[in-house]
Amino acid sequence: MSSPRMKVTYNDGVEVVVRVTPKVQVQFERHFKRSMFDYGMAPLQEENFYIAWLAVTDAGKCSQEFEEWLDLIDDVDPVSDTPTNPNPGVNPEPDPTRTAPPPETSSS
Repeated sequence: MSSPRMKVTYNDGVEVVVRVTPKVQVQFERHFKRSMFDYGMAPLQEENFYIAWLAVTDAGKCSQEFEEWLDLIDDVDPVSDTPTNPNPGVNPEPDPTRTAPPPETSSS
């Protein structure tokens, strides 16, 4: 399973995408005394920002304390690794690289 990712948008328009590594996840759980599963069900804004701050700090892209860093950011969003279907309700085209199932054999 790959680590989730978050996109941090700074006030100056710079965007940074960081991984929420296992280390960051454990730091989050220790700080908030709440599991990542519970976080995923109903995150608080402070938790979103804190986990993003942990991730940018862990990636070496931030040296500010959390409260100082909050003054520098405009937004934080989770990044989906799942491709989106541009036509909801319509099945996507079949993958041409997949092998077709073998033809059925008849016993006649």
